[in-house]
Amino acid sequence: MKTNLDIKQVNSMSDIHWGFLAQGLNVATGLLLLPMILRYLPPEEVGLWFVFMSLAGLAQLLELGFLPTITRNVAYLYAGAQKLNAYGYEPTTEHVHLNIELLQQLFMAAREIYLVVSLSTLAFLAVIGTTYISMLLTHSMPQFQIIFAWIAFALGYVINFYYGYFNGFLQGRGDVKASNQIIVANRVVLIVLASLLLAEGWGLLGVGFASLISSVIGRGLAARIFWSGGGAETFSLKVAKVIKNNSLISILWPNAKKLGWVYLGSFLITRANVLIASSFLGLAATASYGLTFQILTTFTSLSAVVFNLNMPHFSGDQIRGRHENILEKFGKSLATGWLVYLVCTVILFLFGNTLLALIGSRTHLLEANLLFLFVIIMFLEMNHSLCAGYLTTFNEIPFVRAALVSGICIVSISVLTVSVFHFEIWGLLLSQGVVQVFYNNWMWPMEAARKLNHSFAYVLASGFRGLWKDCHA
Repeated sequence: MKTNLDIKQVNSMSDIHWGFLAQGLNVATGLLLLPMILRYLPPEEVGLWFVFMSLAGLAQLLELGFLPTITRNVAYLYAGAQKLNAYGYEPTTEHVHLNIELLQQLFMAAREIYLVVSLSTLAFLAVIGTTYISMLLTHSMPQFQIIFAWIAFALGYVINFYYGYFNGFLQGRGDVKASNQIIVANRVVLIVLASLLLAEGWGLLGVGFASLISSVIGRGLAARIFWSGGGAETFSLKVAKVIKNNSLISILWPNAKKLGWVYLGSFLITRANVLIASSFLGLAATASYGLTFQILTTFTSLSAVVFNLNMPHFSGDQIRGRHENILEKFGKSLATGWLVYLVCTVILFLFGNTLLALIGSRTHLLEANLLFLFVIIMFLEMNHSLCAGYLTTFNEIPFVRAALVSGICIVSISVLTVSVFHFEIWGLLLSQGVVQVFYNNWMWPMEAARKLNHSFAYVLASGFRGLWKDCHA
């Protein structure tokens, strides 16, 4: 069975608006909930909430990069690929039909992979997570309530995790707007319900229960949107039968495994410093560092929205040889990222602490000189991450070793500069900044530009020219 479909195009401001809203909520949920959590939870339970989030972040590493791998391969199929490879891709022509049989195999492989990974995640959270949390509890805490809150939170996380393959297929076939609407619905339900339950005195149990309910609603919405859209080829997935020894699992595994190592490296590069700060610098310094980091992370996610909307099209254009289309879209995505980050950070410098004071926050941003350095470091991180993301459209992951080595070096240098030389926050920032400038910050932009047969300056300038033309069209 074959059908003639293509990846849906990003063709309206609505797509972009939903993208910004979804990415903003996805990253800023913790910030939006923080005022309510600080107001209604005692300090011990506030600390436990951050433990919940940290354990979930560690569990997320078990996904091993399957979501972007599945998304990329779905995009290849919708662009006409008749064969999927562990590495690289086979070019195709403009007028090739979607291979339904191969799409069914990919769907069944994705579902099987996510079942195994979700069960592993459940085991990790249930055994290691519950044991660790139990060790932190004191007799003065409502132990049963906290354990029940953790169980509800963990179940919600696993449910949300298992049905993640729906998002991979939605994004791969070009329904990025629908995927973002699901994220928005999930996060809005979490924020509203958690706030209401906290105000009603449910404590940490209310936040855990809200996490579970929002996950169930979000995954139910994802399933409904997925099965109701996509036409005949989506209907064919309903009747797809389990395939014994599905060869696509072994094809998906190599790059997914590599991306998993990249995510571990990314965790060490950007997030491990928060743990180092809490170990050596005290909670006050950690609070300012962590708050500034979370805000800048939100900015980098917003800066990547247009790029992420175009990722399925980069993959599709890649195997069809539409290099001029890629140059135009990638250049605009890059230029948009630069502009969004610039506007956000200017607002942060001018009004950041004022806005924090308005919401009653007792934690402030880092002092101006540290903030400026952090802004530069995260800008360079955002820029090279977009370029590295583009390189994955070739179905290759060339930056695994660089991510791991950089992460290990940053953690080692941070511990040394903070514990031995007492450089405090300066040590954390300089370790990340120097190590990344040494290689990653310049290597992947240069490599992405080389793949496009131009210099990085030309790619970026063409993006700004394209945005200028669009504004005056």
